[in-house]
Amino acid sequence: MNLTSYQKTRVGLIAWGAAGLLLTLGAVSLGHVAWAISMALLLISAVVRAPGRPSALFFGASVPLVLVVVGHAAGPGWSCHSSPTGSGCDELLDPRPYLLAALVLLATGTALELLLRRASSRGTAIHSS
Repeated sequence: MNLTSYQKTRVGLIAWGAAGLLLTLGAVSLGHVAWAISMALLLISAVVRAPGRPSALFFGASVPLVLVVVGHAAGPGWSCHSSPTGSGCDELLDPRPYLLAALVLLATGTALELLLRRASSRGTAIHSS
């Protein structure tokens, strides 16, 4: 498969971001299945020699946490709803721990990306893949 440099960069970023997302999902609910798929994505990235960015792993890992924060923004506590066809209540989680974890992952990814860009502009021997 002959990919251009631009295409390889995009494949690498998508693979590393999706791997981060799957690693988080694996830790929360899907377990070994998600971890196996994330490792396969990283392997595919290596096979096509796509330059991955470890920072994308952190950004992808924050996505499920941000979704929990958005879904439980009115929590903690109970949220009841009713419509003409039915009603129900849901117990909402406290979104603050998930927000904190997401912010830590985003800050770590941003700091790592800045470090890698600074190192590559100086020609230092730090490589992302």
